[in-house]
Amino acid sequence: MKNKLKNAVHYIEANRDEMGDKKALDLLIKALKKIAAEAFVWFKGGDGLTRHKAKFTGQILYKNYMFNVHPMLFSKDVEICEVLKPFISAISAYDKHGVYSFVDHSIGEKKIFFEGEIDGEPINVGEKVYIKGINDYIVIKDRYRNLNNEWTYETDHIVKIIEDEETILSKEWAVKQYEEALMDIEHEKRYENADAVKANKSWLKRLFN
Repeated sequence: MKNKLKNAVHYIEANRDEMGDKKALDLLIKALKKIAAEAFVWFKGGDGLTRHKAKFTGQILYKNYMFNVHPMLFSKDVEICEVLKPFISAISAYDKHGVYSFVDHSIGEKKIFFEGEIDGEPINVGEKVYIKGINDYIVIKDRYRNLNNEWTYETDHIVKIIEDEETILSKEWAVKQYEEALMDIEHEKRYENADAVKANKSWLKRLFN
């Protein structure tokens, strides 16, 4: 594009006396419009679509286990993976306890899972887009641009859930608490049954005396 403009100016200067000022100016404007149109098509990717370099980041999360915490008590960043060992407390039928596995989105690590040129204008926060590389739709949570006009998009995509040594230890501890809680419930039931037997004996004794 730079060479085309240089050649156009050189041609106009060489033939300016023959063309006259008006014709030379018209020719220069025409050349500038043509070069500007070509530059626009190049910027648009040649097919009318804006292209920009982009990186998409997802999260690497760590799986942990916890006992005696109802999912409704978790923060908005915590996501329940599974209920490993559920049971209902003897105190209330609605007081559900159990061993839950979960991931905390607030303490995960960011990882780039897609990088390249994409068609279209920069994506807005909150938009849902399809990524062919993972064959799934993702939501843009945040975005920022560097000095080279390259965009980085933070998404809700989970790249990987890791189970490490801490996962194993948390599971063992949660299961231990679960088993102890079951023993407590059994103890409460035996105590209640013993009280019921005593009450029945006392009633029969009063009845026949």
